[in-house]
Amino acid sequence: MKIVDRYILSALIKPFLFCLIAFFFLWIIVDLFNNLSDFVENKAPLMLVLKFYAVQLADAAQTILPVAFFFSLLFVLGNMSHYRELVGFQSGGLSLVRMMVGIFIIALLVSFTQYLLFYDLTPTAKSRMDNTMKEIQGRPSKENIYSEVIYKNPSTGIVWFAQEVNVAQRRCVQVELLVPDSITKVDERKIFAAQAVYNNAQWELIRCRVVSFSENEGPPKIQDLDSIKADFLTVTPYQMVAALRPPKEMRWGELHDFIYANPHPSEVLMAEYKTEHFYRMAYPLVSPILFLFAIAFAVTLDHQSRAAPLFKCLITLFLLFLWIALSKSFGKGYRIPAWIAAFNGIAIFGLIGLYLFGDKVGWVWMLKHRMKRMLSGKSG
Repeated sequence: MKIVDRYILSALIKPFLFCLIAFFFLWIIVDLFNNLSDFVENKAPLMLVLKFYAVQLADAAQTILPVAFFFSLLFVLGNMSHYRELVGFQSGGLSLVRMMVGIFIIALLVSFTQYLLFYDLTPTAKSRMDNTMKEIQGRPSKENIYSEVIYKNPSTGIVWFAQEVNVAQRRCVQVELLVPDSITKVDERKIFAAQAVYNNAQWELIRCRVVSFSENEGPPKIQDLDSIKADFLTVTPYQMVAALRPPKEMRWGELHDFIYANPHPSEVLMAEYKTEHFYRMAYPLVSPILFLFAIAFAVTLDHQSRAAPLFKCLITLFLLFLWIALSKSFGKGYRIPAWIAAFNGIAIFGLIGLYLFGDKVGWVWMLKHRMKRMLSGKSG
C-alpha cells in the first residue's frame, strides 16, 4: 500500500467511525423515548436493556452503514478539496481515479458487511427484539411456535389444521388432515392425530384416528392407530408456516427455499417474498453508488463554499432512498416484476453516478473526443 493510500484511508476511517457511533447513539436515543416507560414499569435490568438494543443493531446498521460512509466521505473529500490536497497529489502524477481506489475498496467492504447481515442477523432482529421485550415484561416467549395453522398443499390438495406448529422441534399438536382423492378431488379420508412429528423427511402421525369415506355414501370406516408413517404428506413444517411470516423476518436461505419450492402459492402472494429476496441482492450496492456521487459533487476547486456540494449530496441521498422504497412497494403489490422493483433504482442512480464520476475524472471527455475522431474519420 502506497503512502497516499494510507493517508486517504486514515483520513476516512476516523470520521467514518465517528459517524457510525453518532448515528447509532441517535437511533438509540430516539428508540429509548418510545420504550422507556416499559423499562421503568417492569424495572428492567441494565443487561436486558443492553440486550434489547444489541439484537437490533444489525437491522439499524442496514441504514446507518451506507449513510455514515457517505457523510464521512463527503467530509474527507470536502476538506481535501478545500485545502488543495487533491491538487497536490495530482501534480505529483497521481490521477483522481488512482487516489480513490482505497475508498472504493471501503465501499465494497461496507456492501459485503450488509450482505452478511442480510443473511441472518438482520431478518431475525425483530423476533429477537420481541422476545427480549417479553423477557423484560415477564411474559413467556414463543419463538418459532405458531398457533391455529391452516395450510393447503397446492399439489396434493391435502388440507392441514394444526392447533400448534413448532418449527424448531418439527412437531405439530392436535392435527386434522383432509385427504382428497387424487382423481375426483373429493375428500377420501379425514385423519385426526394428537401429534405429527417430521423426521428424516417423513411425517409420523401419533395417536391418530382415520375416518375413511366410502364411495357409495355408506357409513364411514373408523380406525384407531398408535402411529402412521405418512408417506403421502410431502410438506415440511417450515412450508406450512412460511406464508404466515413476514418476508422481512425470514432468513435469506429460508426465503430462497420458500420462493423456489415446488409448488408454491400464487404469484400475487409470492410477489412480496420475491421482492424482498431481490431487494437483499440490490440494496447493499447503495454504498458504491454513493461513492460515485460523493466524488462527483465533493471534489471541487471552489474552496469558498461547501454548501452547494453538500446540498446536492443530501438531495441525491433522499431521492435514492425514496426511489428504492417506492419501487419496493410496487414490487410487493405485484404492480411491477420483483427483480425490476429491486434493481431499477440501483441501475438508474448507478448509471447517473457513473456518468457524473466519468465527467469528473475526464472519462466522458475522452469518450466524446474519440467519438468525434471516429465520426470525422468516416466523413473524411
